[in-house]
Amino acid sequence: MVCAVPVDILRQEMVWEIAVDPAGEGDTVKAVLPPYEGLLTPTVEVTDYRLENGTLVLVLGITAALHNIWLDMADIRLSDAAFSPIGNRFPWRVAAGESAEFALMPILHAGCRSSNSSLRPIFW
Repeated sequence: MVCAVPVDILRQEMVWEIAVDPAGEGDTVKAVLPPYEGLLTPTVEVTDYRLENGTLVLVLGITAALHNIWLDMADIRLSDAAFSPIGNRFPWRVAAGESAEFALMPILHAGCRSSNSSLRPIFW
């Protein structure tokens, strides 16, 4: 038996009652499933940033939750920046429940500084 459960329900304790007889008559078996405590949504964080030969390098830590993650360049939007033609290696793949780090090398547009406070608006 395979049952689909909405993701938001996973945070609740679930009680499954299953009839032993496929006709639904007679004895039943109950199974109590505790609330799921793992991640339900993926997380992304800047784990490091530095300048290498005048190029900003952002190291992003990505943790997949219930599903595999596959990101390509088209999945990432940059603000006040463009992708460097060198150093960006896609696709980024993270298996469900796993974590990985990836380097992102944007080219900042004129007027955008590479200080810590300016990293937040570069991407989302």
